[in-house]
Amino acid sequence: MSEFSIDYSELAVPEGGDLTEVATGVYWIRMPVPFHPKHINVYLLQDAKGWYIVDTGIGSEETKQLWQKICDRMMIEKPLLGVIATHLHPDHLGLAGWLCDKYRASFYITQREYLTARALFKGNNREDNWELTQFYHRCGLNTEQMEDFIKNTGSLSRITAPLPICYERLEEGQELNIAGRRWQIIIGYGHSPEHACLYCPELNILLSGDQILPKISPNISVQSLEPNQSPLSEYLISMEKFFELPKDCLVLPSHGDPFYGLHNRLNQLKAGHKKDLDGLLEACENPIRAVDSIDIIYKRELKGIQFRLAMGEALAHLNHLWKQGLINRDFDEDGCYRYQK
Repeated sequence: MSEFSIDYSELAVPEGGDLTEVATGVYWIRMPVPFHPKHINVYLLQDAKGWYIVDTGIGSEETKQLWQKICDRMMIEKPLLGVIATHLHPDHLGLAGWLCDKYRASFYITQREYLTARALFKGNNREDNWELTQFYHRCGLNTEQMEDFIKNTGSLSRITAPLPICYERLEEGQELNIAGRRWQIIIGYGHSPEHACLYCPELNILLSGDQILPKISPNISVQSLEPNQSPLSEYLISMEKFFELPKDCLVLPSHGDPFYGLHNRLNQLKAGHKKDLDGLLEACENPIRAVDSIDIIYKRELKGIQFRLAMGEALAHLNHLWKQGLINRDFDEDGCYRYQK
C-alpha cells in the first residue's frame, strides 16, 4: 500500500433499513438523505442490557419509518439504551430527540455540539439580519447570492426533530463500556465545534463520523456565527491525534464505505488542504475577495448548496492563511474584505 492509498472492506452495503454486521455486536445501517452524497452511515452497538445508536439520519418521515422497522426487529427483548451523536449536523442528530423520547433513551453528545445545536436550531427570531448581510457582503457576494444565503439560513432546523432537553456529556479520553468493550472518545475539530469519534481497541474499529471520510474531504467552513474563526487550523491540528491509532484499524465513516488505511487517508487530506492553501497564497499576490477564491480552489461552476458550502470552505482557507500571518486582510472601497500577501 502506497503512502496515499486506502483499501475498502468487503462488507456488503446495507440498503433500505437492512443491517450489515461489521463485528460481533456492531452493525452498519445506511439512511437516505436528500443531498449529496445521498446517504449517511449510522451504527448500532449491542450491549448485554440493550442497544446504542450512533447517529440517526435526518428528521424525516422516511427515516422514522426505517428506524421503526429496525427497532421492531432488533429491540424486541432488549431496549434502546442510548443515542450517541458524533456532532450537530441534522443528518447525524436529526432524529435524536424523537428516538430518545419514544424509547426513553439517554442522549450522548459533546457539550459544544449540544449547546451550539440548541442555539442554531432554535432559529433566528429577529427581523433584522444585519450581521448576516454584513458577513456575506464582506465575502464579496452580490445581492442575489446574499439573498439565497440568508433565505437558507436556519433551513437545517426543518429536518431536525426537537432536541432532548438533557444529555450525557462526551469528553476527550472518556470511555464508554459497551458489551465489555471500551469505546474511547476522540475529539476532532474543524468540521463542527467538538466532533466525537469512537475507537474500540478490542475490535480495532474507529467510528470516524464526518471527521475522516474515504472519498471526500469533510467540509471545513467559516460560518457567520464565528466569522473570524479558523476551523481549518483546528482541523489540521486535531488530525494529528488520529495518527496515534493503529494504521490497520477499520474505519467506519459516516459517508462512503468502510476502509483500511487510516494514516494514508490522513496524509491524503493534509496534502489536499496544502495544495489549496498553496494555490490561494499564490493567487493572493494580487488582492482577492473571498468569493473569488472559490474558483481558485474548485475550478468549476457551483450552484445551490454546493456553492454555499464552497463559500464557507474558501473562507476557512483564507482565515487560516490570515491567522498564520501569511496574508493581510483589509477593506476595499466597497466594504468587502480583500486578501493579499
